[in-house]
Amino acid sequence: MINKFIKIQVIILFLFIHTKLNAAFENLILLRVDNKIITTFDMENEIKLNLLLNNIAATKENVLALKGKATDTLIRKRLLEIEIEKFKVEKYNVEDVIKYVDKIADNLDVTVSELKKKFKNNKISFTNYRNDVINEYKWNTLIYSIYSDQLEINPYEIQNELDRQVNNSKNLIFYKLSEIEIPIRINLENSDIKNVLNTIKKNGFEFAVAKFSISASASTQGDLGWIESTKLNSNILNQIKNIKIGEVSKAIKSSESIVFLKIYDTKIEKNNVVENTSEEKIKDMIINSKKNEKLNLYSRNHFVNLKNNSVIESQ
Repeated sequence: MINKFIKIQVIILFLFIHTKLNAAFENLILLRVDNKIITTFDMENEIKLNLLLNNIAATKENVLALKGKATDTLIRKRLLEIEIEKFKVEKYNVEDVIKYVDKIADNLDVTVSELKKKFKNNKISFTNYRNDVINEYKWNTLIYSIYSDQLEINPYEIQNELDRQVNNSKNLIFYKLSEIEIPIRINLENSDIKNVLNTIKKNGFEFAVAKFSISASASTQGDLGWIESTKLNSNILNQIKNIKIGEVSKAIKSSESIVFLKIYDTKIEKNNVVENTSEEKIKDMIINSKKNEKLNLYSRNHFVNLKNNSVIESQ
C-alpha cells in the first residue's frame, strides 16, 4: 500500500513537470474502478481543472496538495458513469446544466465563451467537463426515480416550519456563505478538522475548498450564495450568528459529514414573501425544500453504498 502511494505521488509530480514542459509521456493506468479506469491523463486534467476553477497557481506544492481531492473526484465520476449506464439513465434538465455552467463562468468573472477559451488555453476539454456536469444531473434523475416514493413529509413538520416563517414575518436576516464539507472518518475526525483549519490559516479558505471539500459547491469555491437564517438548522445558525464577516465557523458535525462555513456578508430585508404569498404557496415551498433535503441524503447514502460495493484498485 505504501509503495502504491509513493508511486502515485511520483506520477503526480511527473504530471506537474510534464504540464510545465508540455512534454509527451506515456498514459498509464493509475486506478481501476470496477470496469472503468483512471489514467495519468485523467489525473492531470482533473488537477488542472481544479486549479483553473479555483484560481490556484500551478505550483508543485499546489499540485501535490490537490492529488487526494482529484483522486476522490475521479473515482466518483467513474462510479456515476457505471450506475448511469447500469440503469440506462438518459433524462436530465438541460436548463439546469446551462445555469450551472453560467454560474461557473460568473464565479470566474468571465462569459461562457471566455470560460471555454480558458479551458482551451489550459488544454482541458470543455466537452468532457460538460459531460461530467450532465452526469451529475443524470445521477439526480436516477436518485429521484429510485427514492421518489420515500419523500413523504410529516404534516406537523410542515406546519411547524410555516408557523416559524410567519412568526418571523417582519425582517429576515440573510448570510452570504461559502462551505467546506468533508466526510466523517472514524477515529480521524480530530486530525481531519485540524488539517482543514491549518490549511485555511496557511493558504486561505478558497484553497481549502479546492483541497478538501466533497460538496457540489466545491466547483464554485464553496459558494452557497445568500441563505435566509430560518432556512438554516439550529446547529448551524448557533455556530455562525456570533461570528463576524470574513470569519470561519468551528467544525459543524452532522451524522454524515463535517462542515466549515465562512461568512462573506450579511443583510436584513423585509419579509415580502410571507406578506405577499398565500399560505398554500409557502407550504409548497417548504415541502419542496424538505424533499430536496431528503433527496440529498438518499443521494449520499446511495453513493456510499455504491462505493463500498465496488472494487477500486491501484495499479
